[in-house]
Amino acid sequence: MPIAEVRVKNLKQTMDLLKAYAPDQAKEINKRITTEANKIRDRARDYMPNVALSNWNNWPDHASEGYVGSVVKKRLKTTRANARPRGQIVSNYIGVVSADAAGAIFQTTGKGSSSDIFVENILNKHTSYRGLWRAFDELKTEVQPAIMAAVEDAQQLVNTKLNQLGGE
Repeated sequence: MPIAEVRVKNLKQTMDLLKAYAPDQAKEINKRITTEANKIRDRARDYMPNVALSNWNNWPDHASEGYVGSVVKKRLKTTRANARPRGQIVSNYIGVVSADAAGAIFQTTGKGSSSDIFVENILNKHTSYRGLWRAFDELKTEVQPAIMAAVEDAQQLVNTKLNQLGGE
């Protein structure tokens, strides 16, 4: 007697099941999902300038908070955090995050209604639409369907494995 069809409601649990029953296929699905998310990460890195504002990287007594383009770009990461941090892009299973304070500030400055000199300087020098959001919006019609196809494949594989076990 076959087990009822599996529905993906929690991708992490589905992937855990797939890993238990078909580890090689689980690795392949994870690789497909990560490859797609990395496209957004890489495009976002292209939109992060080497210098955000003159002297931002030289703020006295706050050197660790300054904007250093190479560091900001390197700290744009693809992650599988279980607790999804605010600002994560892609899905609840995988995301692209800015793990650098200056990079996050640069990407979000001007999104609200603030009009101080810092915000005005950023908006005058750089488009208000930058970083992860710009990359996601440009690539979502390519990336989201590819990720959903991988999710559907995972669902199908788990369903097949469970039906095989139910038939034994």
